Amino acid sequence: MSKINRVEIKYTPTILNQRKVTSSEDAYQVVKQLWDDDWYRESFGVLHLNRANQIINFHLTAKGGVHGTVTCSKMIFSGAIAALANSIILVHNHPSGALQPSSADINITKSLSKAGKVLGIPVLDHLIIAPENYLSMADKGYNYF
Repeated sequence: MSKINRVEIKYTPTILNQRKVTSSEDAYQVVKQLWDDDWYRESFGVLHLNRANQIINFHLTAKGGVHGTVTCSKMIFSGAIAALANSIILVHNHPSGALQPSSADINITKSLSKAGKVLGIPVLDHLIIAPENYLSMADKGYNYF
């Protein structure tokens, strides 16, 4: 008999406590508090939002190496479904500190945005972050959202 793994969602009410996201800056400030000290490794996470754009949860979905990480749509959306998220914001860092999206970043954003539309969990933005700055793909006019 096979065993089915489940996604476990951990809530951090002291930091998130239904904080409302009204801008990419709001999302960045929250994620920056939650990001671990491994800025030298590329990691990928997702903010889950309710209908009022309040943060339900932050789910770190992948940790990679200095040159990249594997982003799995099943991990991203299984966490969002488990959290009953109404929408999500994608977040990842570039260990180099460069904030420009790579072609891989653009492709995964397009793919996840399409999947989110089908699932009824729209992707609102994709942030590329560094310890002192960030880039919002939505603010920069990428039209995948």
